[in-house]
Amino acid sequence: MRRKLACGSTMAFAGALLLSACGGGASYSQAKFCDAAEETDELGDDVEAALDAGSASKLERAATKAVDSAKATLKLAPEAIKADMTIVVDKQAEFVELLETVDFELADVDQADLEDFLDDSAMDDASDEVDDFLLDECGIEPDEEAVADTVSPAETAAPTATVSEAGALITDHATFVEFAALGNGIELTDEQKSCATKELEERISIEDLRTFVDMDPADIPADKTAAVGIAFVTCGITFES
Repeated sequence: MRRKLACGSTMAFAGALLLSACGGGASYSQAKFCDAAEETDELGDDVEAALDAGSASKLERAATKAVDSAKATLKLAPEAIKADMTIVVDKQAEFVELLETVDFELADVDQADLEDFLDDSAMDDASDEVDDFLLDECGIEPDEEAVADTVSPAETAAPTATVSEAGALITDHATFVEFAALGNGIELTDEQKSCATKELEERISIEDLRTFVDMDPADIPADKTAAVGIAFVTCGITFES
């Protein structure tokens, strides 16, 4: 459930809602903390399912439960990870508040607000620390999902093509949609292709789309991954990692 803010196969902030179990407390019970963390992790999966379904009502229920669970887990965690977990939980609660302003209609989130939300290096660092702690302490593995990883058409380029040559294959927004579908092994309807192409044209330039091929996924700006993620989820398109 603890996906990074910069991504989610469902979108660039599925990550934002894919909540980590977080917390801090003077009296620490590993068993209680790990049980709570596991429950929060499972609730985060419900958030992702709601995002995939494109249901505002389901997203509201799932996100509210996940944040409440994360806050409860916060009270059980040791001081060693308290500060980082607090950053993560606060950020998650902030994103739920952002969704509340648009009645949990993800596609209605203002692009500028989303970019401001995602541009948070402190959150990224804290999330990494939480991931490592939960893995070491509880054996909970982080989910490896990111729009840059799941949407990037680089895998569809010919084996002998250089990165720059692969980027040159992205001639227009429709081509990017085709490559994304091919690279993820799914078939899109004509309606989905048309919708995704239109959404991308409104959100991101061809030059920026080429960064999904020409750059390491970790180096792609969060606002670009968010733009691509929103475009696809708005059209009911999801990719499996």
